[in-house]
Amino acid sequence: RETGNIKIGVSTTLGKHFLVPRLKNFISLYPNIKIIIINKSAQETLKLIETNTIDIGIVSNLVSYENFNYKRLYEIHDIFVSGPEFSEYKNINAFNDLTKVSSLILLEKHNISRMYLDSFFKTNLLELNPTMEIDNMDLLIELTKLNLGISCTIEEFVSKEIKTGALLKIDSIPKLPKRHIIMISNKNFTLSLAAQSFWDYL
Repeated sequence: RETGNIKIGVSTTLGKHFLVPRLKNFISLYPNIKIIIINKSAQETLKLIETNTIDIGIVSNLVSYENFNYKRLYEIHDIFVSGPEFSEYKNINAFNDLTKVSSLILLEKHNISRMYLDSFFKTNLLELNPTMEIDNMDLLIELTKLNLGISCTIEEFVSKEIKTGALLKIDSIPKLPKRHIIMISNKNFTLSLAAQSFWDYL
């Protein structure tokens, strides 16, 4: 059976919500493969792939795929949410309204999800001016649940909070274009048998 090591780069958010739930079955199928998780931001993961420091990266949409082999894994949807007691959510009926709220919580500018959001709003001749910028989506979600403002997150990662009412999905604005979680590797290097097993598994 396949043996060897796999180095996988992934952010905290994608690691928690996407990778970890899928690891248990892979480990049971390939018990002789050692998995090493490199917990980095998406931007840092891309650099590690480019230098062939890691075998595989798991990120969300890229601006360019030129230097990478890639495989789309999972469709995701960005949504705006608030806590149930942050009453300003009732005034959000268009994207322009998001530029007027008193408290907007977003990820930091270097985050790929934030870059995607900024690009979308720029295309629509709008600019978001957050009052808080967070480097971790899980913390962003917790602050939003405390009714501290409106934030943008990934619907598939907060389905439980929406179902229980801890978060309110703001449905009164148009949907943002869908994105994908993707798996990438360095185009100039062949994956090991162990890494190829993981690539094929996902």
